[in-house]
Amino acid sequence: MKFSSLLLGAPFLVRIHAAECPKASVSGNAITGFRYFNYCTTWTWRSRDRGTTVTLSPDCILRQAWPNPQNVWAVCIRLEGGGDQCFQTGANGAECSVPSPWCSTTAKIANMWGW
Repeated sequence: MKFSSLLLGAPFLVRIHAAECPKASVSGNAITGFRYFNYCTTWTWRSRDRGTTVTLSPDCILRQAWPNPQNVWAVCIRLEGGGDQCFQTGANGAECSVPSPWCSTTAKIANMWGW
C-alpha cells in the first residue's frame, strides 16, 4: 500500500473513533434555532439568526463548523416520535458521535436547537 493511500484513508479512521458526545443539561431559552439542509451525505443545520452551522452525518458524527460566527456549546435534538436530548458540541471543528436512539438509521429528527 502506498503512503498516499494511507493519507487519503486517515480522515475515515478518525471518524470511526470519534468519542461519544457528552450529554448536556440546558436551561433557559435556546440562543438559536436551526434550518435544515440536506447535502449529499450530510445533514446540515444552519442557524436562523446567528450564522452558526452544525452538521450531523448519517454515521452520527456531530460537528460544529469552523469557523462559526458564534459557537453553540450544546445542541438539543428532538425526535419526530417525541423526546429531547442535548449534547455538548465541543470547539469549532471538533467531532463526537451522537448515540442511538438520537441518531440512527431509523431515527427521524424533527428539530435541533443550539445553546
